Formats: sequence, C-alpha cells, structure tokens
Amino acid sequence: MILCAIGTQCALQEFYYVSYSAFIAAAIRQGNADVITATKEVFVAENNVGILSRELICAVERTDNEALHDALIDLLKAAKLQEDCDK
Repeated sequence: MILCAIGTQCALQEFYYVSYSAFIAAAIRQGNADVITATKEVFVAENNVGILSRELICAVERTDNEALHDALIDLLKAAKLQEDCDK
C-alpha cells in the first residue's frame, strides 16, 4: 500500500490496479471459444473449476453473448434460492 505523507492512501494505488474485465470481455466479443467455454464452466460447473470474480461478471455484462448472460442469470437465481433456503 502506498501511503501519503499524512498517512492516507494515495490515488496512485488505484492507478496501479488493473481490472481484467475489459480483456475478458474483448476475448468474448471476438468469439474466443476457449474463453467463452471457460467462463460458462465457471457459471455452470458443479465443482470449483474456476473462480467467480467481480471482473468475470463485469466482463460478461460488457458483452452481447446471450448464452453467457443466461448462464449468469441462472447462477444468480440459484444463489438467491440458496440464500433463501439458508434463512
């Protein structure tokens, strides 16, 4: 962490943070079959085959890939149902 003279975080810290969502979204928009398959696997797989991250969700939302949108919506619905059952 970069600290300024008065002990607060500098704006430079955010400058060094790189979000990969733009790169993932670009690959999906270009039709990269490996990226699309891996993304769908994260959404629908029973076992932990990948990591569901904010960047991955944002990447899918940046694209017009309906299949991935549907898989993401189904995942979020399942998470909501699970949360309701746990209460």
